[in-house]
Amino acid sequence: MPKKKQSEPYSEAFCREAVRRSEEEGTTVVEVAKELGIHANQIYNWRWQFNRLEKNKKNRGNNFIK
Repeated sequence: MPKKKQSEPYSEAFCREAVRRSEEEGTTVVEVAKELGIHANQIYNWRWQFNRLEKNKKNRGNNFIK
C-alpha cells in the first residue's frame, strides 16, 4: 500500500486564527474544526503550543541576574 502523501503544513497565521475563533464566546472547537475541515484535536494541539510559547517568552524576561 503506498504511503499517504504528506500535506503542506498549515501557516502560523492559519493556526492562530483557528485558535482565536475557537475561543470566541458561543463557538466551540468542534464547530470551527468542521468549518476549516480539520480535526478538533488539531486546534487543541495548536492552543497548547501557543500557550507554551507565550509562557516561555514571559519566563525568558524574568531570567536576569541580579
